[in-house]
Amino acid sequence: MKLQQITDHIYTTPPMEATDRPLLGVVIGEKSTLMVDAGNSPDHANQFLKLLKQYGLKAPDYLVLTHWHWDHVFGANTINATLIAQDETTRKLQEMGRLSWKDKALDQRVEEGAEIEFCSSHMKIELSDRQRAQIKIKIPEVSFEKHLTLDLGNLTAQIIHVGGDHSADSSIVFIPEEKVVFMGDCIYDTIYETPRRYTPRKIFPLLEKLLSLNAAFYFDGHSGQPMSFPDLETFTNYLRTISRLVSENAEDLASLQTKLSKALARELNEEDQEYIENFFNGR
Repeated sequence: MKLQQITDHIYTTPPMEATDRPLLGVVIGEKSTLMVDAGNSPDHANQFLKLLKQYGLKAPDYLVLTHWHWDHVFGANTINATLIAQDETTRKLQEMGRLSWKDKALDQRVEEGAEIEFCSSHMKIELSDRQRAQIKIKIPEVSFEKHLTLDLGNLTAQIIHVGGDHSADSSIVFIPEEKVVFMGDCIYDTIYETPRRYTPRKIFPLLEKLLSLNAAFYFDGHSGQPMSFPDLETFTNYLRTISRLVSENAEDLASLQTKLSKALARELNEEDQEYIENFFNGR
């Protein structure tokens, strides 16, 4: 793990695909320090805290969760900070706190469809059966419905519920003075609802909200590099093109692939195919 300085007051650690560790962020105000997401294990969280100490940075006073998925919350109980989350995130964490995360219980939930194999397999790589037996789900001390603003001293943190396909409770953290947005996983497709999909009525209002912030850096939970404002505009237009093609020809996937290739003036890659299928499934 490495701590990357983004601005004078903001640092991140990159995600790790092998165990599905998400990006973690920290915002250093004159008065208070804010951490974004808790990591996917106590070890992940502890490594982050050690890095802050090595850099001479203050430990978090506040910890904000962008949504309830395990890889963003399992480290929360390790961090001695006021935990903040959206109301639905809090409700989901209360449910998770009643579950066992040992192999037998986890495998049973996968078999029943209550958990997915992707998450289960990555949990088992990151945490042993014994370690998962000791996981304690921390319940937020502060819960909000739509938005919450924190005064960090010279900086403010705007925590905004945006929803989306990936998780209905998704929230973002916007630091206006630094023009940085932590998006969590809000721009991703569904994972717990199958088939995986995007729905225009969810994704496009969310993207317009993100664009309206006019930020310089947009960090998502599992990419190593942030999007710039022009990057986000390009991504939004790309998705709009796919959505338009699906709405015009919603019954023929092969035809959609041909039309998108023509619209983009290039051969489609695997990622293009996934986006087409996601919008096709969400039609």
